[in-house]
Order: sequence, then C-alpha cells, then structure tokens
Amino acid sequence: MTTTTEPTRLSVTLVRDPTASDAPRDVRALARRQNGVISREQLVELGVRPNGGRDQVVSGRWQRILPGVYLTNSGEVSFRQRCWAASLYAGPEAAITGAASAYLDRIIDSPPRTVDVVVPHDRRVISPEDWLAIRQTRRPFIVPDRRPAQTTTSFAALVRTQSATSTDEVVAILTETARADGTAAHLRAEATAWNRLRWRAVVMAVLAPEEEGHESILEWSFTRLVLRAHHLPEPRRQVWVRTGRQQVRVDGLDDTWGLRIELDGRIHEGKTAEDIWRDNEATVTYGQPTLRFRWRHVLGSPCSSALLVERGYRMRGWPGRGTPCRPDCPVGRS
Repeated sequence: MTTTTEPTRLSVTLVRDPTASDAPRDVRALARRQNGVISREQLVELGVRPNGGRDQVVSGRWQRILPGVYLTNSGEVSFRQRCWAASLYAGPEAAITGAASAYLDRIIDSPPRTVDVVVPHDRRVISPEDWLAIRQTRRPFIVPDRRPAQTTTSFAALVRTQSATSTDEVVAILTETARADGTAAHLRAEATAWNRLRWRAVVMAVLAPEEEGHESILEWSFTRLVLRAHHLPEPRRQVWVRTGRQQVRVDGLDDTWGLRIELDGRIHEGKTAEDIWRDNEATVTYGQPTLRFRWRHVLGSPCSSALLVERGYRMRGWPGRGTPCRPDCPVGRS
C-alpha cells in the first residue's frame, strides 16, 4: 500500500526589502528627507524586519554610522549626515548643539571634530564613538522646528563658551552669534537663565546693554572695568578730530594731557594699515600718543590695562595716581 503525503502548506509572511526596485517609497522618501540616514526603529515602523538594515550593510549597499543607524548608500559620510545619525541615535528628546549646531547654521565655516548632542538630565545615552559627545543637562532647552533637531543658536553659543580657552574666543563666539541672529537679546536672555556659566563675567559684560551714552559694549566695559574701577581720568568719548587731511573719530581723547585711547572691538590679530597710520599721525603731528585696547585687554586683563593707562597719563604730566581695585592689583603702587 502506497501512502501519499500531502506537502505541508507553509504560511509565508512577505517583508519589505528596502533595496528592491519596487521598495517602499516611504523608506526611500524618509531617507531622502534625512540626508540618506535612517534608523532601525524607523525601518521597523515602516514595515521592514528588524535585521533589514543590518542585511543591507552586510551586502555592501548601506553602511552603519552608529549602532542601529544607517546611511543608505556606500559613499563618504558627510558632517550633516553624522549629525543626523547622532540625533537619531540619541533619541527624540535629543538635539545637536555647540559648534556642530553653529556649523549647520553657517555661523562658523569649518565643521568641528566632535558632534555635541544634549539630552535631558533624566536620560542616559552612552556615546559609542569618540566623535560623538552626548551631554546631560538640567537646563531646559528649546528645539526649534529644524532638521536634524538642534537647540537654539543662543543655547549652542553658550555651550561653545564653556570650552573656550581665552577671552578673545568667548567674545568671538558671542559676537558672531549675535551678528547671525540679528540681536544680542536672545543671547542675553539665555545667559541670564543659566545658573552655572563659565566666563560669566566676560559673557555678561559683552552682552550688557549699552548705557550712559557709550556707543559700544566694549567702550562701556573699558570705562567701567579699567577707568572707573581704578579711579583714572575719563577722556572725552567719540571726538571728531582732524588727522592729516581727514576727519576721524577718536574713541577717547583727553585734551588736558594729550592722550588718545582707541578701542578695537574687531576679532582679528594686529592692526590695519589705517589704524597704524592714524596712530603714527597723532603721535608725530599732534604729540598725542595712542593707547589701543582690544577685548582681551579690557575683559581679560583690566588691571594691566589700567596700569598702562595710568603710566600713559603720568608720562604726560598727570600728577594723580590710580587706585588698586583689589589687593593684588598693580595700579597706584609705583
């Protein structure tokens, strides 16, 4: 007797292949919106099996940027794609910040080595790569409707100041951000809300509103931190004078003692040819030496700057003496 066994009917579940020619348009569309980057969670939500992304990496069609995050091609990974990967890896409440955010916003020209990501303090996300820095914060941060998710330009700027190594660097960060934002008001409000802020004195001085007729924050800071804090004479401000054949405006001119003070708020090294010509002309033609100060001198070394002003006045015949602002201040001691 012959027994015929019927073939067993198998239940087959069709899964989407993201690389097939008829593949899911929603997968391709989402990847396009995210600069070619997509996460495992997003693939699963779109109906792709959990190992679908890994299989494409094994096949060489895709590449893995971070655990569970893929670039849907085999080309070079751009900085923006790294930012997308970092944002997707860190989760929905995360946001790109710091220098990476500034680069995406075209505030700085060169991409940083590290992509900074911020997450709420109650979330713990471990960074698997040295180019990704994930930081927890108790500070509330707003994530505007930008892709990939980023903090505000003001928040990102203050994050950058925390790792700054000089007064000049802090000032450069604040001024370029305020210029890009069109106002310093957002920066000022953000800085005021931070309980812990490295370089707070410098930040608040740069962002302080102008007052008492001063035309620049640098001028106001010089008057307050260098002159008044050490009881030194205050020159007339913003005086138009003739230098050679031109009319120029001097930041500070003391007619009595023949001393000029110029404040250079630009972030650059050295002086321009016009600055040098004007200083030399004032010295040679009018016998008025010029003392020129930058942000680093006013905010970084106010006592040393005050000592130089005091010496300049005494050289011109001023009989007074400055007052030290603290026990180790050198002003008024010689």
